[in-house]
Amino acid sequence: MHASLDELHASYAQLLQEQTAQALEVHPINDPSRWNARQIVDHLILTYRSSSAVFRERLAKGRPTQSKPGAYQSVQQFFVCRFGFFPTGRPAPPGVVPAAIPSEPLNGEALAANMQTELEAMDELLIACEEQFGARKFATHQILGPISVEQWRKFHVVHGAHHLKQLRSLGLAPLAKEAQIPGEN
Repeated sequence: MHASLDELHASYAQLLQEQTAQALEVHPINDPSRWNARQIVDHLILTYRSSSAVFRERLAKGRPTQSKPGAYQSVQQFFVCRFGFFPTGRPAPPGVVPAAIPSEPLNGEALAANMQTELEAMDELLIACEEQFGARKFATHQILGPISVEQWRKFHVVHGAHHLKQLRSLGLAPLAKEAQIPGEN
């Protein structure tokens, strides 16, 4: 897996280790409208699956998207992919909203393993896209517009770091050292 995605996963795994399924279901300030730890990770997993579907479609078509980014998309790309800034307050698109109740209660270790599986599968597709399409913008993100493999990875790292901050705010304490946000020193 690409080093940036591996580092992102390691930060999550460190926070999630030894967390019980019950602990992962506690909502911030007991407000069920705010995502709990499991929902945050499930949301990320859903985004990896959604991106993977986009990549498979591009690979099946055998050509990059013909779309060009609009002005708003170019600005979003600049802030997210160049500066690593993820805007807050935007609701998740319907296809990546986690379930309120888990289909199967998972502890932190199992949840982190699921996250790793989906990240690895997505990154394998990104590698295939890079081999086929090179460094050009090849697939359209629903907010950022057409972006390259490098930008897709950057988006997922920045998005994951955004949610890692939320996960930390839930009070999940890692056993060893403080989990690092990717790119922080």
